[in-house]
Amino acid sequence: MSNDVLIVETITPSITITEKSQSVIISQIGAQGPTGYSATQSSSLAGVSISSYIAIVVVGGLAYPADVTNLAHADLPIFIATTSAGAGASVNYASSGDIPVTGFITGQRYFVGPSGTLGNVFRNPGAVWAKFIGVAKSTTVFTVQMDDTY
Repeated sequence: MSNDVLIVETITPSITITEKSQSVIISQIGAQGPTGYSATQSSSLAGVSISSYIAIVVVGGLAYPADVTNLAHADLPIFIATTSAGAGASVNYASSGDIPVTGFITGQRYFVGPSGTLGNVFRNPGAVWAKFIGVAKSTTVFTVQMDDTY
């Protein structure tokens, strides 16, 4: 005669535990947390202080605010900083998808502005390039959707 015990327990319609064991392990599954954001994210060291929710470029492995008056930035990939960082610290950034924000205008299309700021002006005075960066799904969710540089 075996001392093994077969345990089959349905916790919820989607969770069934089947175990063959000489001991019983009891697990409790709590409530599921909120849905995460879908952004594709990376990180880099900041070359200068970076504020969250600005457009950035990565040059030589360091992140800098995207500069619409610098033609060299026009050909670089543009990202959105999702965290703030001091010079030399790690800054997270998104290249696509949804990111959490505050104070954005629902339905507003955003473009890269001076010093990487995001605004609703397609091409600012003095800018040598322009880029659509995304749209606010709500006041708290921004969808990063890079477009061509103009």
